[in-house]
Amino acid sequence: MRASPRHFQQELQELLDHRLAAAARAEVEEHLQECAECRREFVALRWTKAFAAEHFAATEVPADLEKEIVQALRAEERRGRSGVIRPDFWLARRRSLLLLAAAIALAAFLAGGYFLLRRDLPESLARS
Repeated sequence: MRASPRHFQQELQELLDHRLAAAARAEVEEHLQECAECRREFVALRWTKAFAAEHFAATEVPADLEKEIVQALRAEERRGRSGVIRPDFWLARRRSLLLLAAAIALAAFLAGGYFLLRRDLPESLARS
């Protein structure tokens, strides 16, 4: 059978997450057998998901992070309405925001270092 003329970028992630209906899953799996480009992308997505699960699942998240994100979104919404954001928003959340920024920077640094040391890993996985 011929490969489908379209590629399945969104569906690849849904296939990986087991969120496709049976008919759509069969169509995407058939396309993957015939399309090297989509197959490489699927392998890269699968590798990325496995890497993230292995290296970042144990990362401790602050207990009140969800609350702080909701508050930040509400403050952004208020700023959108009034054009300014109250200064006490940043003062009250400075420590939490600094901790969050430090955690993100550390994660980015570790991931960057790993990828620098293992540059060829996604490519070699995609080829196999």
